[in-house]
Amino acid sequence: MLTNIHAKKIQALGLENNKVVWSSPYIDTAGTGINFSLGMGVYRNKDMLGAVIIDVSLARLQQSLPELTSADQRLVLLNQSNDILIFKQKGEAPLSYRTSWQKLLPEALHQLNPDKLTQLPDSSQIGDWLVEKHTLPINGWTLLKYQPYSTFISPLRSHFIYMFTILLIGLLAFLMLVNAMTKRSFIKPTHDFISHIEYCAQGDPGKVKATADWLHWFILVEDIFTQNRSLLLQLKEQNEVLDSRVLEKTRALLESSIKHQRDYVLLRSVMNAIPELIIFNDPDGNLMGCNHAFELLSGRSESQMLGFQAKAFIPNELAAEIEHLNEHFTAEYPQQALLRTHDKSYQGYHNQFTNEQGEVLGTITILQDVTVQQATQSALKLAKNQAENANQVKTQFLANMSHEIRTPINAIQGMMSLLTRTLIDSRQQHYLENAQTAAFTLLHLIDELLDLSKIEAGKMHIVKGVIDLPVIDKAIKLNSTNLHLKKLTMRVEWAANVPRFLMSDEMRLVQVLSNLLNNSIKFTEQGEIALYIDIIALSQKDATIQFKMKDTGIGIAKENQTHLFDAFSQADVSMTRKYGGSGSRGYLFANK
Repeated sequence: MLTNIHAKKIQALGLENNKVVWSSPYIDTAGTGINFSLGMGVYRNKDMLGAVIIDVSLARLQQSLPELTSADQRLVLLNQSNDILIFKQKGEAPLSYRTSWQKLLPEALHQLNPDKLTQLPDSSQIGDWLVEKHTLPINGWTLLKYQPYSTFISPLRSHFIYMFTILLIGLLAFLMLVNAMTKRSFIKPTHDFISHIEYCAQGDPGKVKATADWLHWFILVEDIFTQNRSLLLQLKEQNEVLDSRVLEKTRALLESSIKHQRDYVLLRSVMNAIPELIIFNDPDGNLMGCNHAFELLSGRSESQMLGFQAKAFIPNELAAEIEHLNEHFTAEYPQQALLRTHDKSYQGYHNQFTNEQGEVLGTITILQDVTVQQATQSALKLAKNQAENANQVKTQFLANMSHEIRTPINAIQGMMSLLTRTLIDSRQQHYLENAQTAAFTLLHLIDELLDLSKIEAGKMHIVKGVIDLPVIDKAIKLNSTNLHLKKLTMRVEWAANVPRFLMSDEMRLVQVLSNLLNNSIKFTEQGEIALYIDIIALSQKDATIQFKMKDTGIGIAKENQTHLFDAFSQADVSMTRKYGGSGSRGYLFANK
């Protein structure tokens, strides 16, 4: 049993690859038909005991296939080697011998080989044949059904023609029914309705009688034409009113046109009277208008320059400056710049002008000859620089002289201090005290002049540091002698919320307060001088303190208070003779 080819294939697979093996077709022993067999090995403990083989008759398998409806139809079962297993045709017996594909199939299908069968779709037309394919998943065999394409399509065409004929007859019957019903229920009433509209348009309704279903529409048409006649009368009246308004608007437009012409003439006259160069350009940079001054510069009339670039009619240097200006500003408007040539200076203005809708119509350029003004400005700048240099020289001279005068005064003070230690009488003591006072006053004056020179030179610096506010006692002690001599009372009022420690310049604060106190003592003959210390603003980090000096002196008239901070000036010239001094240096220094 295991000696035939099919059994040897089963045995060759072994236990690991054991599966169902299909044999090639063969003629049965009786010679009555073609069979095939399928088998599978039987194993026990990895040893092959035998095989299970089943013989299948292809003739019986052919009987299970569906019956064919036409003698032109064929069914063919092919194995993977393209061998014909079953060939079924209406009225023909099953195959009883092995044969090839080319002997049974039409010549047009001889080209089909296993590779083309694999790529063949389930249904396709090859030549005049319709081929339908089905692949058996269990063994990869192919079942083909082929028939002439005309045989396949003929029943479909007959069925389509039959259905189309039935549909067409039904549609014709329906249309005839609709036509009959339409004539009775719509066409005649519509014809009467159209006639009624014509009579209504002629002003003669009522000639056509309406049916009950159409009565509403007949009445509606009569109302519409009645309203139309009324509206026509109103339209005629409104047309008369409109004609009168158009006449008024035309008259107003004519007056406006005359006014615009007059305004244009006035504007043109003003432009021509202006000595500056005025140029109008379109968006492409071509000249579209200018004034008389530009015509004189170019030597041409406006009409000769229209449509050309304006730079072609002005000096080359000025044209180059304008070109550079346009490249620099790009699309920035308005543009203003000073344009210079070798002998002229122009103040240039360049901007866009638009219509009422904001659309850019072009640009306007105005060039003003400022050669004289520039020369004047240069002269003024030179004079200013000379004045500043002179003021700097004066400041330097004042600073040098202050230092030079301080040296001999210090020597004089030293000599007078030594003189007080000698034996002198009361008169000499009085003279010596006066001389010491004069020397101290002169030295104080020089110090203030030196500070003012520093301020004017911009070399006065404020050095901030933590100060103890009772430092104001130093300013009082510096003026205690004068307070004692005039028998004046000094009072200091310190607000409770004023902090004691502050950030400020101690030396300058004492200097300012000393100047203010000295000025109050000078102009107060009797009474008292009060210093008020208040806080204006206070935060966690900053504080603003106000020092206010008040005395019972002669005061300052309201009209003279504007000169309070003028250098080397006093409110009343007559006071210089009585009180002495060279003006409000103390106030000036405090203000600086």
